[in-house]
Amino acid sequence: MRLAILAVLALATPAHAGHSCAETSEVLGRRHCSGFGGWGTLARMPSITFDMEMFHEHFLVPPVEASSTGNAIYASGPVADAGSTAWGGRMRIGAPLMWRPLYMAFELDIGGVAAPSADIASALLSQAVLAVGAHAHLTDSFTVSAELAGGGRMYSWMAHAEVTDGEAVLEARGRLDWWATPHLTFGASIGTSLITSGDQTFTVGFGGHLRALDAYF
Repeated sequence: MRLAILAVLALATPAHAGHSCAETSEVLGRRHCSGFGGWGTLARMPSITFDMEMFHEHFLVPPVEASSTGNAIYASGPVADAGSTAWGGRMRIGAPLMWRPLYMAFELDIGGVAAPSADIASALLSQAVLAVGAHAHLTDSFTVSAELAGGGRMYSWMAHAEVTDGEAVLEARGRLDWWATPHLTFGASIGTSLITSGDQTFTVGFGGHLRALDAYF
């Protein structure tokens, strides 16, 4: 009789877990009590990265200089007041290639070239570049990358009429990214032109990743 009573009480008493379940991350090993197969939807997301960056470009030879008539023209060689800078925003979208750790990224820059002197006109800069790179994990939170980027840029400014000109872009770069979360990185890059000696670039920004840690783990 006593055993029967205990059995009835056991069946009537609701079961309680010994600890609470809390979702901490979509990454394997960083979550608790996830429903079976809950990773399935995230695992089908493509490994695409979206970056928003601010760039700073230094030109050893300014892309514009003053003509004898006082109107701005583009420089075709060194000038006395050498050196100018450009600032702007960069939108970047990247994805891994079949042979990891290789990846590819497309960039679009919009900014302006600061006038190096009062006699030289400032110019609007737009640039489109395709970058191919490879990265490696220094630690679980830091990634270092090497890139080769090529494309073209265009300058335009308003004098008596709108004037435009352009040039090819070929740069070697290095990047460092910090994984603040499995889906968010903050990073910086430096680069140098392989066409014009002395031209350098620097960027800083953040990126969003559709797949946690770009599905590298």
